[in-house]
Amino acid sequence: MKKILVVVSFLVISLLRFSEINDNLNLFSESQKKIIGEKIEEISEEKNISTYINTFNEDIGFIVSNPEKAFILNLKKMSEDDYKVEASFSKDIDIEGNRIEIEEVLVEGSKLLENKNYYEYIIMILDTVGTVLGEVDISKLDNRKMTVENKKMCRGSTCYILGALFLVVLFLLLVFRKRFFEVIKNIKNLNRYLG
Repeated sequence: MKKILVVVSFLVISLLRFSEINDNLNLFSESQKKIIGEKIEEISEEKNISTYINTFNEDIGFIVSNPEKAFILNLKKMSEDDYKVEASFSKDIDIEGNRIEIEEVLVEGSKLLENKNYYEYIIMILDTVGTVLGEVDISKLDNRKMTVENKKMCRGSTCYILGALFLVVLFLLLVFRKRFFEVIKNIKNLNRYLG
C-alpha cells in the first residue's frame, strides 16, 4: 500500500511541476540534479517559461502537454558512447537572432559529451539559454495572424463542407425519392382535405 501511495504521489508531483529533469539514463547524481533544478527554476522564474531536461534511449520520446513558453533539451543515447542532442524552443519564443549562438554552444559542448561530462554540458547549455532568453521577447502568439490564417483555411474548407453536404442531400434524394414524393403527395392531399 505504501509503495502505491509513493508512486501515485510521485506521479502527481511530476504532473504539477512546470519544469523538470527526466534523467532516465541516470547520468546525474542527486546533488547535480538539485543544482540543475535550481538553474531551471532561475530561468523559469525570470522568463516564466517551462524548461525540460530529458535523458533517454533513442527509442523513447518526450511530449509536452502545453507547448507554449517552453524549452526542451533532450539527450538521446544512440549507442554506448554516442549521444544525440535536441534543443528546441516553443513557437512563441523567437530565437532566430540567437540561433547561431545556441548552435555554437551545442557544438562546443560536444567535447564535454565525448568526455562524459554530462552535468557540465547541461549547465553550459542552461547558462546560454538563460542569456539568450534575457535578450528575447517572449510573447503569446499573434492572435490576429492566426485568425487571418484560420479564415483563409475556413474559406477553402467551407467549400468542401458545402460540397459534401450537397452530395449527401443529393444521395438521400436519389435513395428515398419515391418515399419523398409520396410524402409530398400526402401533404398536398392533406392540405386539400383540411382546406
